[in-house]
Amino acid sequence: MEVGEQRGRTFNANYGFVKVSNFEPKVLFQGRPVVIGAGASGNPLWDAWVIRSPAGPAVLAVNREVFLVTLRNGQPHAELIANAKADAATIQALDGKGGQPEAVTTIYQRNDVKDARELPGDRLYLISGSTVLDGRTLRTSRLAISSAESRRQRGEYNPEPGKALLLSPRKSRTALFARGDQNRVALVVVDLGSGEVTQHLPIDRDQTYLGELDYYADATWAARYFEWSSSGGGEVLSLRRNAAAIPKIGWHLTSGNTLDHRYRLLAVETSMFDTFLAYTMAQHGAVMDGESTRDNFGRTANIRIGSRTLTVRWSRFESPPNFGHLEVSVNQYKLRAPLLNELDFPELIASLANGFNRELASGKHQQLIQKD
Repeated sequence: MEVGEQRGRTFNANYGFVKVSNFEPKVLFQGRPVVIGAGASGNPLWDAWVIRSPAGPAVLAVNREVFLVTLRNGQPHAELIANAKADAATIQALDGKGGQPEAVTTIYQRNDVKDARELPGDRLYLISGSTVLDGRTLRTSRLAISSAESRRQRGEYNPEPGKALLLSPRKSRTALFARGDQNRVALVVVDLGSGEVTQHLPIDRDQTYLGELDYYADATWAARYFEWSSSGGGEVLSLRRNAAAIPKIGWHLTSGNTLDHRYRLLAVETSMFDTFLAYTMAQHGAVMDGESTRDNFGRTANIRIGSRTLTVRWSRFESPPNFGHLEVSVNQYKLRAPLLNELDFPELIASLANGFNRELASGKHQQLIQKD
């Protein structure tokens, strides 16, 4: 099977028949389109992903719903594996790099098939936060996270679609980030075999250095503050015993936009601004691009590393006033034309983030970070 495309034409009174930009992926078998049910949404396909599975050829066909197309008795068969529960479907590898969940991919309508969509066939995938697909066997199982009993088991927390943060060592259970009322958050553990909720762990935002912004909750954060153990009832998740003493590190905030990657440190003293600048100069060859400035809201400096300019900004808290957030971002106002399409800004921010985080994780500069 393969993925093709269909484009249309329309009649214009001034120009006659013209091409239109409406694009619809097609799943092809022996050159012919595979009939895929429209499902409850009635939408045409938005995207299609080829799975290189040991069990045979397969395609994930996606709009808001997700269909798995496989071969049965030599003929294509489309099965609805995830219903539409949100505005877009999601795909997330549960055992990605390092054996842990990767960032979620949200599916939107694409423009063409120039960039091939493929999924490795040796991984577990969480589809739209509700279905687990084993790429090795192409078998699927549903997570039972919507029943009344499930709501009781998960403490009235609602798992976010596609936001699995941890996979247990034996790959038997996964932990999903979930929300409750009054800004409460938790990790909800689900057994991948039965699909049942086995436990929920309310999260102390201060103890786990999460703060009020939940997009900091990623797989790296979860692995630092939570750990798995085995018991008679299977693998169990718990807060690390020394969680309060774990050195605090910064956050590398990523985006699909090449120029919108940031590194952020929460609740640090103003002197962390000078400490970070000194680090970039010593370890990355940064030089100041003009003088640093102060205002009533904080401090700002532009630094150049090679031909790229970054902005370092410390933004003051109202209380206590000597603390604030430190953020490093691309200075888009100083981009020269040849650099507009440079793809190494994410790598540059990641290098700064990983390097300074290693210093923080070793215990350095912790006196400059606000205590819980």
